[in-house]
Amino acid sequence: MAPDELVRREGVAVDGDAGAVTELFAYLDSPDPDFAIVTP
Repeated sequence: MAPDELVRREGVAVDGDAGAVTELFAYLDSPDPDFAIVTP
């Protein structure tokens, strides 16, 4: 769920700059499910 969608939910409050959180999440990518954590 996007940060701007979370802010609109009932029971969720933002203290500070909500745009900063949105910007932070924009830099994050979805994890790669095929990422090899352990390699032989």
